Amino acid sequence: MDDSGVVFNARELILRVIPDMDERIDEFVVDGIELDNELLGVFVEQLTDNLSGLRDGMAAGDFQAVMQQAHSVKGMCGSIGLPEISVLARELEVQAGNGNADACAELARVLEECLRGYQARILP
Repeated sequence: MDDSGVVFNARELILRVIPDMDERIDEFVVDGIELDNELLGVFVEQLTDNLSGLRDGMAAGDFQAVMQQAHSVKGMCGSIGLPEISVLARELEVQAGNGNADACAELARVLEECLRGYQARILP
């Protein structure tokens, strides 16, 4: 699957909100991962649930819920080979822990936009 266009767009978006992403990305890089359609389907389904929980947490001002959802996205994306998204989700997790609503709103917006782009490439 060629997702280079989506990866480039995600990198651009993420670099706007996390300029030092390249210094932080090694923590999440996965080499040699191959994914089958069933695993990708589970990934997309779980991401959909996480994004819904993230939106709900943001709407309620529930930073603990935002942290939990961001943490899940960070781990999932790191496992599946999307380190840029993991860096973004980690920053959202940190900002939610700090109670920074403005940063959370911007990071959540970028995260959702990036993940929608990946979902569009993955879904049949």
